[in-house]
Amino acid sequence: MTSPISTPPLFPLADALKAGLKALCATTPRVMPDYPNPTPPSEDYRQLAQGLRDLARETRWPYARQELLRLSGIYERRAEHLDGRPG
Repeated sequence: MTSPISTPPLFPLADALKAGLKALCATTPRVMPDYPNPTPPSEDYRQLAQGLRDLARETRWPYARQELLRLSGIYERRAEHLDGRPG
């Protein structure tokens, strides 16, 4: 009796990949639509940083708290960078 792992596939892999790429190309738009975003992207990063600081405040493990605060600092600096660049 053979294991299901060692049985060969029922279809060639190259054909499956080619069909998958054709399907992907057919459904992917050529140009990304421009959706209006009312909030600046820096505000999203600030909200994420605040959420991480809140989570760090509730975390009892010091290493996890330190990592969450480090990550919130990264997002806060990213928001400051986005605010500083010309619009």
